[in-house]
Amino acid sequence: MDEDLDSDVDDENDEDEFLTEDDGNRSWQDYPSSFDLRADHWPKSTGFVFNDIRDLVQQSLVSYFETAPSPEMYRAIRSISTDAATIRRSLLDVAESNALWSSDNFAAALSIFASEDSTETIWKLLSRGAHLLRPCDALDYQNAVVSLSTKSAFRSRVLTMCQDELLSIAREFRASLCLSFSRLYDSARVAELDALLKQRSLSRTSNIESWVGAVLTPGPSHPHPMAFAAMMMGLPVPVPVAGGELGGVDDFNMLDLEKDSDPDLDDLREEFRPQFKERIQGWLGALLAIGKQDKIFRAVFEELLTMMPFLRDSDIVDEMVNRYVARFAFP
Repeated sequence: MDEDLDSDVDDENDEDEFLTEDDGNRSWQDYPSSFDLRADHWPKSTGFVFNDIRDLVQQSLVSYFETAPSPEMYRAIRSISTDAATIRRSLLDVAESNALWSSDNFAAALSIFASEDSTETIWKLLSRGAHLLRPCDALDYQNAVVSLSTKSAFRSRVLTMCQDELLSIAREFRASLCLSFSRLYDSARVAELDALLKQRSLSRTSNIESWVGAVLTPGPSHPHPMAFAAMMMGLPVPVPVAGGELGGVDDFNMLDLEKDSDPDLDDLREEFRPQFKERIQGWLGALLAIGKQDKIFRAVFEELLTMMPFLRDSDIVDEMVNRYVARFAFP
């Protein structure tokens, strides 16, 4: 009996020594997975059970990772494994082989391989599955591209990818803009805009108001379900005309329906929300991280002004925003 008591006292002293050495800023994940993490009131003889529990938890996590990988789960499994090298190779193989199963898997694979600086694998994945990326995956895409840029062999292709993505976002924005300003590119309106950009007379303000009113889409402001369905399937969205069957217009972002929205579509709305501002800022940040961005900036800026010439004049842009808010924004 005395020997058992001494053993328990020694165990408690060991635990107290461990706790006093801890600086208070470290979590259990900071310690090797082989460390004895049993509670104070459990005898040391039960230590072997924790190894079995850890193995069962790891098996369960790996099984889930095989169907729904994520960077967080990748790090968690590695943190509890006793064979870090083997489990790392296994998880990377799974992430690569299952990447094309879904958009979620593809974005997760890009994030995992970017954290591992596996540029060859990133390039191979992007070559085969870039079409799976959604607006909400922009950050994973940008991190993967920045990781690619660390290898000189990919530098020129990475810069081209950044330019293409920025121009693609600009085209998406222009298409979305045409839903609310459907006459923006009528030949007569384009000619009026050219003259308006050169005008400096006192009547310029009233002329801007008249021009914005002329390009504004007529009709009510509620979103049309067929236009929403077309957007979901990636089809061109028809621009409504006066008296036409599609007598409604949608928001700039098409999916940003704030109040009278169907709650059943919340997941889809969040997954495919265009996120124009965030994506543009993200790709500009990626270019800054890569370097040698001046030529790309200039090319994108010139293309933007060609695509949407009204951006040359802040007064016209302000009037378009004010008119849009007054007519289409929800109260």
